[in-house]
Amino acid sequence: RTAVPYGVTERATNPSGTPRAHRAMIALGTVLRGLLSLLVLLMGYVFFQSSRYNANHRRRYAMMERTKKALKALGYEHYPFANTTWQMTLLECVRVALLGTTLFPAKICLLACTLWSTALMAGFLVAIGQIKMAQAVTVKGARCVLLVVGFWHVKVVGKQEPNVGAIVMNHFTWTDGLFAAAFLRARPLAEEENFQNWALAKCAVALNMVLFSRGGSPEARQAVRKVIAEQATKAAQGLEEPLFVFPEATTKDLNTLIPFKDGAFAPGVPVQPMLLKYQWTNCDPCWAVSGPRTLMLLARMLLRFHSRIELEFLPVVTPTEEEKQDPRLFAETVRTKMAKGLGAITSELGVEDTLLTIQAAKAHLMPEVGVVGYRDLRSRFPLSTKTVRELMKIFKKRCSDPYGCLVWEDYVKWVNDTFGKRDEAQCKILRASFEELADSYPDLDFRQFLRRVALVPQEGPVKGDTAVSAEALFAAFADGDALTSAACEAMWTAATKATDPESWWVRLHGDSPGRGPGGSAAAFQAMAGGKDAVSMESFVAHVGKDPGLLADLRRGFACRLVSS
Repeated sequence: RTAVPYGVTERATNPSGTPRAHRAMIALGTVLRGLLSLLVLLMGYVFFQSSRYNANHRRRYAMMERTKKALKALGYEHYPFANTTWQMTLLECVRVALLGTTLFPAKICLLACTLWSTALMAGFLVAIGQIKMAQAVTVKGARCVLLVVGFWHVKVVGKQEPNVGAIVMNHFTWTDGLFAAAFLRARPLAEEENFQNWALAKCAVALNMVLFSRGGSPEARQAVRKVIAEQATKAAQGLEEPLFVFPEATTKDLNTLIPFKDGAFAPGVPVQPMLLKYQWTNCDPCWAVSGPRTLMLLARMLLRFHSRIELEFLPVVTPTEEEKQDPRLFAETVRTKMAKGLGAITSELGVEDTLLTIQAAKAHLMPEVGVVGYRDLRSRFPLSTKTVRELMKIFKKRCSDPYGCLVWEDYVKWVNDTFGKRDEAQCKILRASFEELADSYPDLDFRQFLRRVALVPQEGPVKGDTAVSAEALFAAFADGDALTSAACEAMWTAATKATDPESWWVRLHGDSPGRGPGGSAAAFQAMAGGKDAVSMESFVAHVGKDPGLLADLRRGFACRLVSS
């Protein structure tokens, strides 16, 4: 071997004579170019999918606008369950494509690590009996999650006052509870179903949450109300931490307050309102029915580098003697003060409508049709959400439309299956009634079916609503162009069944005078005037003079449809 002269370094070479370091750099460059190409392809795919988002949700957007129009006709000026930036702009699609493939994975990893590490530490501390330390860890973990989301600076106005029974806050989105955990010294009241995840369950134990179930038994609900009363009373005396409650019990847009549940106000002790004031530009954070789904909303919020919010503590509200006796009055007083502080409006659409949107989605209907104005209906009918769910399932079975709307062909088939095949003239009358029920839309949604067909008020339709016409009733029950005594008896039987105290239909509608058995002959004679059959003109004139009879016949028609 030849010796290498002093000061000369021997080059490490491969058989081809290329330096090894140079080969490594070439390989690294190839890998990086491949990764960059893959990233560009991924960005293109994400942009393509984002650009199709609006087209994929076109029917939902249309149903949202249809819902707004229908509710406005019923006296609800504002629809509170809509996200104002649901539809994606071109700029938002570009942002999602660029940051969704770079920043989003990093934030998701940070979010998961923060949540699980907090849960593990809190669970360990709870297991060894260090409750206070577990609570402190959970509070710090909540603040770290907010930092990951982008809430670097939180402006706090005012302070939490002592000797209050509960702190009540408006509810918009999934981060609201994190702000409460990070900035309040209070015991949260939360829905048990939201804490089925192991990590969240450990955090709930560390924060000593009062958990309740919406579908729980009456006894379980009474037990929770008892805990609320005891905790609030002790907190008002300065012996315990106050309760923390979202009295709206659901999320909605930033500019509306819906009716408050009265649980936190029932003890009749002072409460302190706290306002969340989100300040956003291109991404509305509200978690609403008519808006992005959970993962999409989470992604769009995480793609923000910085988000702003202000927390404001309002003065303590002490109930009057009248409000102590009437928790709903106390709740309404607090809601009015909070609405004034937010510069928001109040709406009478409540959490029950949100729950029905969930049931509508489970029944494969568009969620928006679940916003039926439940509180208004409940004030006029002994209606339950269970009955509405049953009617949703029946309605969906008759729909061929994948979005869960009843087109004319489905409706006439339903009528034919129930009353026998109708002739062309009868179908023409039924078609006119269908178009009136559907507000001239090409289909009938569940909200229209519930309010205009299934539920028949004794005093007639309310303003903004309509009902099955007398001509359509005649077309459904009559034999051809005349109502015979047999058809009249069938009509009378349907009306009697719908007003039978043993019928679930009466439990749906409440007490009704009913027609009574054996009354069909007298009714037929009154309408026929000595003839063998009743014409449509005579029938319409007769029922027009007896609103109670018309309401009962409408109930009979709906009862026959649903029972079939």
